Amino acid sequence: MTPRQRDVFQFINKYWLENHCAPTMRIISKALGLSSHSNIHRIVHSLVKDGYLSMKRGRPRTMQIARMPMHMNMELNPPDLIKNS
Repeated sequence: MTPRQRDVFQFINKYWLENHCAPTMRIISKALGLSSHSNIHRIVHSLVKDGYLSMKRGRPRTMQIARMPMHMNMELNPPDLIKNS
C-alpha cells in the first residue's frame, strides 16, 4: 500500500466511524488537500482491486472497509463489525 493509499484508506475508515456512511470522492479529495477527483477515483479503485475496500459498481457511497492491512492497527467501521461477526 502506498502512502497516499494509506491516507485515503485511513480517512475513509475514520469518516465511517464518525458519520456512519462512506464519504464522497469530493469529501475525500478536499480532506486530503487534493484538487484532482480523478486521483481519488484511481486510488479508491486500486484499494477495491487490492481487496481493502468493497464498493458496488458506480455507487461510491457504498464503499466499506473489506479488510485491514496487516500493518495498520485501526478500529473497523461498524458495517464490517457486523459483517464479520
